[in-house]
Amino acid sequence: VARMVGNEYAVASIDYRSSAEAGASAPLEDCRDAVRWLRGRAAEYNLDANRIAVWGFSEGGRLAALAGSSAGLKQPDASSRVQAVVDFAGPVSPGKNRALNPTLYVSKSDPPFLIVHGDSDRAVPLQQSQSLDSAVRKTGGDSTLAAVKGAGHDFRQLRQGEIVDLVDSFLDKHLKG
Repeated sequence: VARMVGNEYAVASIDYRSSAEAGASAPLEDCRDAVRWLRGRAAEYNLDANRIAVWGFSEGGRLAALAGSSAGLKQPDASSRVQAVVDFAGPVSPGKNRALNPTLYVSKSDPPFLIVHGDSDRAVPLQQSQSLDSAVRKTGGDSTLAAVKGAGHDFRQLRQGEIVDLVDSFLDKHLKG
């Protein structure tokens, strides 16, 4: 986090309700509410309300992808739209709840996606991120997939070496212009 702040980014970590306790769409709505809250207080915190990215790992990666996509669970309003998505090993095959599959909602108007996934991930197979990358590209959208050799389902394994530079470059390009 300190490195991100040092690169002139504000960082907010959000909590969200689980779908088991509050219903299938509750985690996504919590994420969108957090974006609205940040955007509504942009002046107070000296933020650029038109340059917001979402970034998540595992389930947080799925929620980032859903928040960035058209997410047909409920169309996002302008105040919850984001300008970039970073998805680290987010599952796209949600088991019983098909509505939580971000590949179903991507469109050309979505923000650019950076998808990072370990090629040795046993919890969420790399093919799930490949599926999301393919879905975004098929719409004409902007997606970059980086497979990290030897990495499993571990945020620390994914956030090292070239990936640090890749994330920095991606965010700089799409948020700093």
